Amino acid sequence: GASYMSGLRSTCVRNAWVIGFYWTFFEASAGMRSQLPKILDNFVAGGACSIAAWSLTYPLDTVKVRIQAGRTASQGVVRELVTVCRASGVRALYSGMAPALLRVFLANGLGMVAYGLVTQQQRQPDVAAESPAFPTQPANLPLE
Repeated sequence: GASYMSGLRSTCVRNAWVIGFYWTFFEASAGMRSQLPKILDNFVAGGACSIAAWSLTYPLDTVKVRIQAGRTASQGVVRELVTVCRASGVRALYSGMAPALLRVFLANGLGMVAYGLVTQQQRQPDVAAESPAFPTQPANLPLE
């Protein structure tokens, strides 16, 4: 029960900040990306905005992992941040960040490309619905 839910609060805190920063950077960078081809725009936006968001919130991920792994006696995110800084220094909060940033750049860059392609496909008129084989309106049959 309790061990299964261990770290849920820290995960929610981390996710809220990551998502908030991600979409803030996404919207703020729209003008800078406006001259790029759409697929490249989506890839750069997804990747770069993820790096920016995760760079700011990575210490929360470090704390979340420590709480979930049961490597802490601290009660809460802020207390664990302080505990890590006192015991190992601020740099310990960023341990392992480089591979994580590479992962989020690729995953979110490609994710935004996929999202863009799917939304583009959904916005195009359905050719089958417009063909005579699949009429969208009932045929005007003469009444007898």
